[in-house]
Amino acid sequence: MCVESDYVLSKQAEIEVQKILKEKYEGRDKNFANAREVRNLYESLIISQADRIYKIKYLSKNSLMRLEKINVDNARNLKSKEAFI
Repeated sequence: MCVESDYVLSKQAEIEVQKILKEKYEGRDKNFANAREVRNLYESLIISQADRIYKIKYLSKNSLMRLEKINVDNARNLKSKEAFI
């Protein structure tokens, strides 16, 4: 999903995303839908990233399209209120 939209995960963000998805998979029940979980996480990352970069005065394309670990952490906090992550 990230690649199709030209987003790039930092190495630290990639590690955190892998941890989250592994935890979700290991804790799955009969209603688990892997694609839905990935899409929901992706959408949360984009929201978190938008919140982070709107404060930056001058953006390069790289900073606009890069998802950092802080975005994963913020997405986790955002979605914990919705019982996702």
